[in-house]
Amino acid sequence: MVETVFSVLMSLLLCLAGIVLVVLGRRMAQHRLPPNSWAGVRDEIALRSEKNWYTMQARCAAATMGLGVVFIDSALLFVIQAVLHERVSILVPMAIMLIQTAAGGAFLHVQARRCAATLTRSA
Repeated sequence: MVETVFSVLMSLLLCLAGIVLVVLGRRMAQHRLPPNSWAGVRDEIALRSEKNWYTMQARCAAATMGLGVVFIDSALLFVIQAVLHERVSILVPMAIMLIQTAAGGAFLHVQARRCAATLTRSA
């Protein structure tokens, strides 16, 4: 019972976070995310100018949306585990979620570093 409740809560949380990241990524791609202190890729070079900010956000938008899709995928895994709790251990969706999240975060980090290097060379 506790595993089922945990799975349902994790699926809701991950689905909400995934939707937020997909919406955020779309705003980043459309240059509709103004410089701020809480959302977007806030690298030092991105914060130097508004042009750098929008360039950084646009280049990292796909990775941000991809991370959102990974979270939604992980939410579905937790739903499956809640339904098939007799057959699927809670460790399965947790392990897959951790691997996917680490890979998505690493990809976003690499995209941000590449963009920062390009912006540094052009400055």
